[in-house]
Amino acid sequence: MNRARVFSNFIRRISSAIMFSDKVKRKSEHFLKGDRVKKIFIIFLLLLGSNICIAESHQGGEEWFKKGKEFFAAKNYHAAIGAFTHTIKLDPKHAKAYNNRGAAYHNLGHYEQALTDYDKAIVLNPKNAKFYHNRGAAHYNLYRFEQAIKDFDKAIALDPEDAGIYVDRGIAYDRISQYDMALANMKRAARLGNQQAKNYLNRHGIVAPAREGKRSLGINAFTKKKRTN
Repeated sequence: MNRARVFSNFIRRISSAIMFSDKVKRKSEHFLKGDRVKKIFIIFLLLLGSNICIAESHQGGEEWFKKGKEFFAAKNYHAAIGAFTHTIKLDPKHAKAYNNRGAAYHNLGHYEQALTDYDKAIVLNPKNAKFYHNRGAAHYNLYRFEQAIKDFDKAIALDPEDAGIYVDRGIAYDRISQYDMALANMKRAARLGNQQAKNYLNRHGIVAPAREGKRSLGINAFTKKKRTN
């Protein structure tokens, strides 16, 4: 007895057991008679179920993501980490969830864990300037100033109008005694409207480029909290 016959008999017995009408049984047996049709039908059901599961997972992931952002805004970083972790479990390709969990670790002072999440976020989405900015800040806090500058370079290439990145890059240059570069970044940030940079330049009365390149900035913007996405 071939497989089509076995399957057809099985459908017949099940149909009788649950009191299907004769008309329904005939249509079911006719529809399922060929192996090819059965396979197509089964594949269709599997794909349909898979798509439904994926959609539900993404929806659930977004709900946890929103909760995570709320916890983060309330400075409840441990709860935020838990929420973003749920997001990642439901949607492993959620780049912003990795970035935001990294930012929560960052604000708790766990810079290595933050770096791991920033790395993953960048792999998933290498076109987001904030991911590089945050990773650069983590490198800075680990005293890896040159690596921090490289990440700030990438962030600026992606978003040249973000004044905050210039400020942070300027501070990193200051830490490796490249004061000309440090001041150039602060000036650029001031031109973009960054008040911190403006205040610094005004406070020190910096005018002549030859002189301004010989001063240490003497500020540290990396005590500020990292932003979510």
